[in-house]
Amino acid sequence: MAKASFVIGLVSVGIWILVVVVSMVVVAGVVAGSHANQDPNATMDSKLPLLMFVGFLGIANLILNIVGFFLGTAALQKSIPNKWQAGVGALINGVAAAAMIILFIVGHGGHH
Repeated sequence: MAKASFVIGLVSVGIWILVVVVSMVVVAGVVAGSHANQDPNATMDSKLPLLMFVGFLGIANLILNIVGFFLGTAALQKSIPNKWQAGVGALINGVAAAAMIILFIVGHGGHH
């Protein structure tokens, strides 16, 4: 369980980096396209499938982080030789899950 939590934490960091980079590229493309075409909807419509995929990746990664956090927490309760992996895995997964939940709350704040 400790090693699984640790590996999930490392993989999820890579996925978060991918999500952030792709999101920034899409936003930059939409902004550049809206200045060139003066029609932001035309540019945004072409990016919707990619944005939906990025959203799916974010939600799937959140679920993966929650599983990794609980695996690490459960492994910390046992007497095992590699507790550091459980601790680091639980920490990485807990911070990543909390950050995503905060982003969901902040992102939803403007939509009543």
